[in-house]
Amino acid sequence: MCGVVEYLQHQVDGTGTWRGSLCCLPSQKPLFSPCTDAAEKYLCRLQQFSALHPQALRTVFGFTVTLAVVPNITLLPLNNNRLRWLTDDEERRLLAECEQTTHLKNLVTFLLDTGARLSEATHLTWGHLDLNRKPRGIVRFMETKSGKPRSVPLASRTQVMLTKLWEIRPEGQSRVFLVRLPGCSARKTKPQAKPFHHPYGGWYAALERSGLTDVVIHDLRHTFASRLVQKGVPLLAVSKLLGHSSLTMTMRYAHLAPDNLDDAIDRLDDPPPKPPSNGNGTEEKPGQ
Repeated sequence: MCGVVEYLQHQVDGTGTWRGSLCCLPSQKPLFSPCTDAAEKYLCRLQQFSALHPQALRTVFGFTVTLAVVPNITLLPLNNNRLRWLTDDEERRLLAECEQTTHLKNLVTFLLDTGARLSEATHLTWGHLDLNRKPRGIVRFMETKSGKPRSVPLASRTQVMLTKLWEIRPEGQSRVFLVRLPGCSARKTKPQAKPFHHPYGGWYAALERSGLTDVVIHDLRHTFASRLVQKGVPLLAVSKLLGHSSLTMTMRYAHLAPDNLDDAIDRLDDPPPKPPSNGNGTEEKPGQ
């Protein structure tokens, strides 16, 4: 621990700020000034944060410090088995608290109904949407984690929401999800807007108001998948909608479909089929 504290203190410049602006990720506020107690608290916070966000923590270290020179810090492994999804009541509470920020509610609704990753949604352009397709519109994600494009048909509420956004889209803006700013454009026809990249401020505020402090944005993707499985959608179809590289990744949701397993065992209880009859009430024998 002494080596860690010494290293952390060494990374603070004369103004007491971190080189590379290494800060408390959820609040984006500097964590400490150069003193031993604060450094220990900082390390503790990193360890706690890594429990839920190990990949994010790894990313932070990737551009701020070199892990090879940080003594005695072991990142917790990424827990791909974490499965937190929203109930219908939790979803209603969350969306109600997002009402204050229309662009946040639109994004959250889209994530719930498509299973998109946050980056896939925030970089989505109108060219990747077909709202006129029948029987329902479709979104095509071209830049995905697996590197393979995938398409997801649109749920009714999301199609209605996207249609409204299409009708008020600013001229020359290709991104779908935007933050609309006060005032008007130069032509005074439509409000100014910029791409909505960072929803975390409004997101954390909505979570706190709704009492869902253990939820992260990626859990909206888990919610999408969990509901599909609970409604009897085959795992192979769920895997394709999520863009998983293998069915193994989708198997984490298999336990949410107990009815399918019941149907399988029901077949063991069914009586065996009767042999075919020859028409006179006796069993037909081979060769007859």
